Amino acid sequence: MTFLDGNLLSLIIFSPLIGLVVVAGLPKDRAKPIRWVGLITTLIPLALTLLAWIRFVPGQPSYQFEQIAPWFPQIGVNYRVGVDGISLPLMLLTAVLSPLAALVSFSVTERVKAYFILFLLLETAMLGAFAALDLIIFFIFFEFTLVPMMLLIMVWGGENRRYAAFKFMVYTMAGSVAMLLAFQVIGVTLGSFDLAVCRRERPNSSPSWHWARN
Repeated sequence: MTFLDGNLLSLIIFSPLIGLVVVAGLPKDRAKPIRWVGLITTLIPLALTLLAWIRFVPGQPSYQFEQIAPWFPQIGVNYRVGVDGISLPLMLLTAVLSPLAALVSFSVTERVKAYFILFLLLETAMLGAFAALDLIIFFIFFEFTLVPMMLLIMVWGGENRRYAAFKFMVYTMAGSVAMLLAFQVIGVTLGSFDLAVCRRERPNSSPSWHWARN
């Protein structure tokens, strides 16, 4: 197994952070290079997700491209990612829309550096949320989608953007607290935050749904 085969999903998820680091190192007055670095960076997860799409085997009785590594074994939390016939199309949709959104964002003229840092962080968080197979890992990725989104709305939104950002924060944070409490109950009850265990399946068993390409 090559490095790419064994780490495909992690490369998809975290590749936007490469561009984030580059953008963070550029002077804030270099708007044009920042925009192009942001756009080009979004093409990396797109290419890797297309590769995963091509290699995906419909109907296979397991999550595919799965990676698992101990993270907090004391509480049963592992870094575990994988895709099935539902999550992979959602990741592909995210990867396709991100370059389009980055291209449209060329119209942003204020705080361009901060905008693309938040944009690339948001893409990583969205991709990670769709691939997460551990409830706590999902929660972390989900929370990382909320903060950049709130700031993007508050700073670069339209009319009444501060009010919209406030409502977004209130609703999403309330939902996040409820979700975290529910995850804690599940973890205590089942002794695991693994999605496969939560669905009363063995970790290597197949989901009850399958996506098939025609």
